[in-house]
Amino acid sequence: MTFPIKGEYRLTQSFGEKKMVYSNPAKAHNGYDYAASRGTTLVAPEDAKVVIAKEYPSDSTGYGNHITLLIPRGGNRYSLDRYGHLLKLFVTEGQEVKEGDTIGFIDSTGYSTGDHLHWDRKEVEKTTWSDPRPKTYYDFPLAILDYRNGYYGAYAFLDEPPIELLPVDLRYGQTYDEDREDDWKRVHENYAKKQALKYGIPYDDRLMKAFIYGFWDSKNVFDPAMYTVYTTMHKPEYLKRLGKL
Repeated sequence: MTFPIKGEYRLTQSFGEKKMVYSNPAKAHNGYDYAASRGTTLVAPEDAKVVIAKEYPSDSTGYGNHITLLIPRGGNRYSLDRYGHLLKLFVTEGQEVKEGDTIGFIDSTGYSTGDHLHWDRKEVEKTTWSDPRPKTYYDFPLAILDYRNGYYGAYAFLDEPPIELLPVDLRYGQTYDEDREDDWKRVHENYAKKQALKYGIPYDDRLMKAFIYGFWDSKNVFDPAMYTVYTTMHKPEYLKRLGKL
């Protein structure tokens, strides 16, 4: 299998992590989020068929421009891989792709707080229309295995490095690089400063970290009424104040 991101990236949210950004506070993340610069190349990790290639750049609640690949696993079994928040798609529905083929560029379309790739996977098997199990449909019906696992069949399919708080490169499985760290901070800091200026909020370094690393709900990060609240307390206290813990 080829890793689908061709360029520098960092894991910003793992499978199963809970974020305030979800409307349902009990809901946890159903995939992996990898921060990467806008326009970073996305490739097919394995030979597959494109079953979804949709452009919804202004979709405020979902995956924006996204692609789903159907990857054969032998017999009647397949994986359904979804890649969300893309800038541009280079494939169409029904197209067969080979491992390593360019299928899109990464961006921040849809419900997203920064440039990144959302990648999730479900295991399915070819079935019949009369099968009572939860199904999805493409050229033929596919039963979603383990649908009631709390993630509608999505599951943790990648081995991850141990999660550390700092330095951030250690969390994302990359050797620490001071120059890259400075570059990432400069890009994210500039965006956070613009947002702070737009909403009349004094800028401090926590704004950048809150927005990019998902420690706080992005809607509240740039809300002047909440600024004095979240800057004076730790995450658990903040979540309690919002009634989400």
